[in-house]
Amino acid sequence: MKLRLLVLMTSAALFAGCAGAGAAGSSSQAPAESTSNESEAVQEETAENAGEDVQTEEEAAPAEETVSADETVSQDMAMGEEDMEFMPSDFLQELTHRDEFESYDEVISLLPSGSGYAYIELIGHEGEALAIAESTFDDLEGHNAAIDVAVYLESDGKIKNVGNAFSMGTAYPIRCQDGILYTGGNHEYDSYFFSENGGLMQKDYIVQEFDETGKATYYGFLRDSNSYENDKDVPEDGEDIFNEYVEASLDKEVVNFTVVE
Repeated sequence: MKLRLLVLMTSAALFAGCAGAGAAGSSSQAPAESTSNESEAVQEETAENAGEDVQTEEEAAPAEETVSADETVSQDMAMGEEDMEFMPSDFLQELTHRDEFESYDEVISLLPSGSGYAYIELIGHEGEALAIAESTFDDLEGHNAAIDVAVYLESDGKIKNVGNAFSMGTAYPIRCQDGILYTGGNHEYDSYFFSENGGLMQKDYIVQEFDETGKATYYGFLRDSNSYENDKDVPEDGEDIFNEYVEASLDKEVVNFTVVE
C-alpha cells in the first residue's frame, strides 16, 4: 500500500514538472511572435511615410508650363504677319531687314563683302543717286561691272530704294551715260531715268520674240520724257528700231563699281 502511494506521488511530481516546462516553453515563444508583429507594423509605417514623402514631393514640384496648339498657331501667325509687313526690295534690305537709311554712307557701310556701289546721275533728279550691286565681275576692259543694280535716293528725309534694274548676262553690263541707265540682253533692250515722282522709270523698252517659224516680232514702247503721256508703241516689224537702240547702248559707259572688301 505504501509502495503504491509512493508511485502515485512520484508520477504526480513528474506530471507537474512537465506541465511547468510546457508553460515555460509557451511563455518563451510569445515574445518572439510579438516581435514579429512589431516589425511588420514598422515596415508598414515606413512604407506609408515613404508614400507620403513621394506625394509631398510631387505636390511641391512646380507644374511644367505647356503651350497649347492654339497658342503656337497664334505665335506663328504673328511672326508671319511681321514678315508680310516687311517686303525687301533688294539684297541689302533682305540682309539688314531695313528699308530706310540715314545716308549713302550708312548704306555703303552695311554692304556685304563682294558687293559694289557707284554714284550715278539720271534725268529727273538733280544730284547723285547711289547704285548698289550684289556682286561684280571684271569685264576685262578695266571695269568692276555688274548685271544687277538697286538704286537709292533721298525720299522724305530718308535714303530709300527707288527701283531695280537687271541685265540678261555679262555681255550686257550695267551702263550709264547722259542721265540714262542701260540694261538689256540678246532679245531685250531697256533704259531708265527718274520719274517726276523720283522713282526709277523705264524710258525705252523693246522686246524681240520669235514664233515657231523663226519669224521675229517686236513690241514695247519709247519715251522722250519722264512722264506717261507721250508713250510711242514699238511696231511689230520694229527690227531696225531694236538694232539701232541696242547698238547705241553698247557704246555707253560701263558703270565701274567700287568693290566692298
